[in-house]
Amino acid sequence: MPVKGEDIALPICYAYKQHETNGVTNQAFVPDAARAERKLEEALSVESEKPNDEDIEFDPWALPELTDTSVPWAELTTGGKVKRVLIEWIAKAIAILTLLYLFICSLDFMSSGFRLLGGKAASEVFTYNEVLNNPVAGVMIGILVTVLVQSSSTSTSIVVTMVASGLMAVKPAIYFVMGANIGTSVTNTIVSITQLGDRNQFRRAFGGATVHDMFNWLTVIILLPLEVITRKCIEYKL
Repeated sequence: MPVKGEDIALPICYAYKQHETNGVTNQAFVPDAARAERKLEEALSVESEKPNDEDIEFDPWALPELTDTSVPWAELTTGGKVKRVLIEWIAKAIAILTLLYLFICSLDFMSSGFRLLGGKAASEVFTYNEVLNNPVAGVMIGILVTVLVQSSSTSTSIVVTMVASGLMAVKPAIYFVMGANIGTSVTNTIVSITQLGDRNQFRRAFGGATVHDMFNWLTVIILLPLEVITRKCIEYKL
């Protein structure tokens, strides 16, 4: 926005001058109009160089500045300090440990359930099936299961418990886990699509999802051939 001259008050500048009156030399500060005009021009040039809000280019990748809205510890009362220690510190730590314990117990229950339901016949099917032992087929099955349950943690937990219960060998489980890592990329892409209402938010969300996808894809592309080659070498030596 251009700055108009009438919007800025004319600076009052004085110059130290000497003048002689009736043979007496007098010294005084008198207004200097030329210097005042120079000051005004400098002020106008500084104001015109300031960027306007409309001229600043919006960066969609810039993150908002997060501010801590909690009450500082020094400003809390005694009851507030006790409440923060008991609820925000101790209670949260106990809740995290309890949930972790329940998760481990659930894996053990799932392993026992697979052992009871599967039996020896199901174990032989998973172990000696040529399709499941194929690396590409194993990866595709892992992708399909993860897309269906929309959770790589769930599919990986199922594979781990099946291996622990003896229902599946380690060899096909490796391919299933790799496929689960690729299948989870579908989930984060779907989540990023939900941000279509805001173009900038969708750009950031889809960019983050793409980075996650590329990391998982590149990891599987690199590690899967290494797994197949090293396993063939070990089987050849044996």
